[in-house]
Amino acid sequence: MRKKVLLPVMGLALAATVLCLFFARPANLSSFHFLSFSTNIDDADASAALSALTDRYFQEKASSSTLNLHYTLADPESYGIARQPVHLGMISAALPEEERIRTENTLAALHGIDRSALNESEKFTWDVLEDALQEEMESYDWYFYEEPLSPTLGVQAQLPILLAEYAFYTEQDVTDYLELLSQVGDYFDSLVAFEQEKAARGLFLSDAVADAVIDQCIDFIEGRQDSYLQVLFEEKLAALSDVPEARKQLYLAQHTRLLEHTVFPAYEQLVNSLCALKGSGVNDKGLCYFSEGSDYYRYLVQAVTGSEKSPAQLQALLDEKRQAYTTEIQSLAAAHPALLASLDLSLDTGTPEHTLETLQQAISRDFPTLSNISYTVRDVPASLQATSSPAFYLTPPIDRLTDNVIYINPRENYEGLDLFTVLAHEGYPGHLYQTVYSSTHCANPLQGILSYGGYTEGWATYAELYSYGICRMEEPAARLLMLNKAWALNLYSTIDLGIHYYGWSEYDTYLFLNSCGITDAATAREVFLAIVEDPANYLKYYVGYLEFDALKERARAALGSNFRLYDFHEYLLSLGPAPFSLLEKKIDEFIANQD
Repeated sequence: MRKKVLLPVMGLALAATVLCLFFARPANLSSFHFLSFSTNIDDADASAALSALTDRYFQEKASSSTLNLHYTLADPESYGIARQPVHLGMISAALPEEERIRTENTLAALHGIDRSALNESEKFTWDVLEDALQEEMESYDWYFYEEPLSPTLGVQAQLPILLAEYAFYTEQDVTDYLELLSQVGDYFDSLVAFEQEKAARGLFLSDAVADAVIDQCIDFIEGRQDSYLQVLFEEKLAALSDVPEARKQLYLAQHTRLLEHTVFPAYEQLVNSLCALKGSGVNDKGLCYFSEGSDYYRYLVQAVTGSEKSPAQLQALLDEKRQAYTTEIQSLAAAHPALLASLDLSLDTGTPEHTLETLQQAISRDFPTLSNISYTVRDVPASLQATSSPAFYLTPPIDRLTDNVIYINPRENYEGLDLFTVLAHEGYPGHLYQTVYSSTHCANPLQGILSYGGYTEGWATYAELYSYGICRMEEPAARLLMLNKAWALNLYSTIDLGIHYYGWSEYDTYLFLNSCGITDAATAREVFLAIVEDPANYLKYYVGYLEFDALKERARAALGSNFRLYDFHEYLLSLGPAPFSLLEKKIDEFIANQD
């Protein structure tokens, strides 16, 4: 999140797959070069049947849009995906019944495969796919509760970065990219139609959130004179040595025209449409104030965290953890009276690149080594800084894992310990490390495109908090700062539950923060609005972290002196993204195999 007055950095793993829900498949499904699923997959060979099903499902998900496909695979044909017409996708303003039926058929096909005939790795793939399909089926019940717009995480905020970082491997990629730009207006038209339908159903944004989205769009539009889209396009085009200079000039001219006559006007029209819809939102508080909002929030929490815990169970857990943090912080302060007054966050970290190198070396005792991995660190473009996350990692195609990009928001002025922990979250052993390691060790590439936010963001938060122990700071100070970070995350997550499930008002939020020693009313308002904008967002970070920490402590308690953190990390990462209920079963197998 943008605010870092009292609470920790919220990093982000950004990929086109996060937009998959809202970059839907085109209406003409016959243009795709693979078949619809059916329940008659030959189950004589369960392994072959599962492989065929997962391959087809992977192809469908990867191909949900050209943007999604390009960020998933650098070479789609090597994964059995033939070239398709370029399409950015459309958001349907009606329930996607055809998609629901396809998902239902896929689930039936999976259940037609004899799980008992599979090996252990295949059983895990079967279980993960079943979980993903069941969650997808439930998501259709809440189609109009989903919100594609928000100031930081909305599609209108993420699309410019995804377009700017669209890799040019060949000249064909250039022409595909230009075709995608030409479709931005049509895509935004479908987005507006979806929002109009939400408004008709009483589910449109509050005026405060709509204003924040409008401001984000205006910031992007006002950066048109020195657009980073143009700058990065020129850089990528110049790197294509086999494209004649004359054609490069034509592409440059076409790109400029598309930005001026299609992309920026699309954002202007989106602003106008949102202004026209203002006033139609009936709820400026939490989700529970919608007619079925509490039920939707229960679904959302489990979907984004990957945890089976109910909101009430999470509330009890958060209360318990917050009390434990407070008690330990007080004990540290009592044992080291000068600690709070003498805290020094100035760490000699050097450049971000140097910090990432330091982190790679520092984690080698507890994590398997990765080699031949390259990365680029960029500043968030000026026109996005006001609404961008403090930092984020852009995931590479799974068949080109050397192309990693980390963005840092200059507005945050990261240095010293802050820079160190942010890059632990985004880089090593966080998002970059987890993405590359899991992708190279996972049995099935399918897991790389399934959405398990609690796993990815929970792991990155686990990595960030781990980094306090390797930052070359004295133990009491490092421990205190780590506890403070976890405590702050706990506060945000508690407020998320309070606002969206228990119906807290802005004043209730202020009272809670005041009880925790944070008395500034302006801070309470900013926290309230930020959490109203993106329900359950903080929970995937913090609940995901708690689930990972619980898995570690489960293994440590069972193995005692035989527990090795390196072995635990190696095994856990090799499993890949999955719901925590399945990971817990696999950790029990890990424990049994260590005895």
